[in-house]
Amino acid sequence: IYYKVRRGEFYGLDKVNANYLPLLMMIIALIIMIFPLQETSEIYLVISRIIAAPKYEVTFYSAFVADIMTSLVRPMVDFSYSFCFYLGGYWRQYFTKAPGEDIERCQDLFWFSRVFIPLVIALPLFFRFLQNIRRYHDTHKRQPHLLNALKYALAYILVLFGAVYPSLQHRDNEKVEQYHRLFPVLWALTFAASTLFTYYWDVYIDWGLGCKGQKMLRQQRMFSKTSFYYFAIVSDLFLRFSWCVTLLPGLSTFFGADYYLTAILSVVEVFRRTIWLLIRVEYEHLYNSQGYRRVEYIPLHFQAPPSDKIQPKNAVIVELSIFVILVLTISGMAFFQEPP
Repeated sequence: IYYKVRRGEFYGLDKVNANYLPLLMMIIALIIMIFPLQETSEIYLVISRIIAAPKYEVTFYSAFVADIMTSLVRPMVDFSYSFCFYLGGYWRQYFTKAPGEDIERCQDLFWFSRVFIPLVIALPLFFRFLQNIRRYHDTHKRQPHLLNALKYALAYILVLFGAVYPSLQHRDNEKVEQYHRLFPVLWALTFAASTLFTYYWDVYIDWGLGCKGQKMLRQQRMFSKTSFYYFAIVSDLFLRFSWCVTLLPGLSTFFGADYYLTAILSVVEVFRRTIWLLIRVEYEHLYNSQGYRRVEYIPLHFQAPPSDKIQPKNAVIVELSIFVILVLTISGMAFFQEPP
């Protein structure tokens, strides 16, 4: 309806009325998010523990919610623009501007476009990174926690580079032009590698699929239709690439349908994440793959529980310190990057 009204194609309504629709939707969404308090208070408690991930023990529930948050980045960015648009008073320009007069936009604000929005995009990934660091600290197991932390670290560093890069495009000199030609190529290759690695992790680690002796599935399954698993494997690859494109300012316009593309892919991402969650919960329930369940099996009196080699705590702390410092250093380079 918004796009129809904005083009003046909805029952003759003036285009200006389109500016009220996001406000109405935002108010309704806020009411749903806040009330009833008895039901929403628990989820906000979990979110607060996610934000303070290094302090609290990571449960399957908190990791589950944090993964969902990474899929809600696009709506959070849209909410941010809506708050800026209305609270900043930019909506008044549509009623007071003279014909031909330029309109100020939130995108033109340095602090908003280069600082706030990149942080909104990157922070959910950073929270998952911190959760995996805490899991490694608690379990002393590099696999899968350090590798998973690396996955999220690479993802949010790429997001920071991609989001900050457009602000450098207005500088004019020969070195900057060479930098602009080289950067997109290197970034695109790294972006593709990161997305493929994330896809591999979805299928082989989070879902436990891809076993050659089980027709690329696994031995134990709870869903009766094998076609469901094959559909999930194939669709996850394409939808991961398409969804990541919408998170990066300016890239989705490449397709020539920025508004429609973002809206459609936001809905499709909910569909992809729902399938991911179903298979993820199923796999963790059947195999306790990442050890969230404290008791994996009930031992008999003559059985001894399996013993895993555990690293000394001091060695874990040293490794974590080096790993975190390296990631934060690269993140700082991404955020404060300057062309050569």
